[in-house]
Amino acid sequence: MFPLALEMAVGAERFSPIATVIIGGITMATVLTMILVPTLFVLLSRRAPRLSGDGRQRLPRGGDWAKRRVGVIGAACGRDQ
Repeated sequence: MFPLALEMAVGAERFSPIATVIIGGITMATVLTMILVPTLFVLLSRRAPRLSGDGRQRLPRGGDWAKRRVGVIGAACGRDQ
């Protein structure tokens, strides 16, 4: 992309702006993926235990929870319970 963005030949005036936008988009996507997302993950993971006690989700005990889930999935697929 850099040669296309920096080219000064005849006809390059059509492709040079497109190449510049593509380079900017790839750069921003890389920065967001490699720096911002991990930083937010670390910050939110440090804050999570303060928000919900010990940070673990409590599920109902016994098989009732699983039976309800299977029943909902079966009903969505059109099967009788």
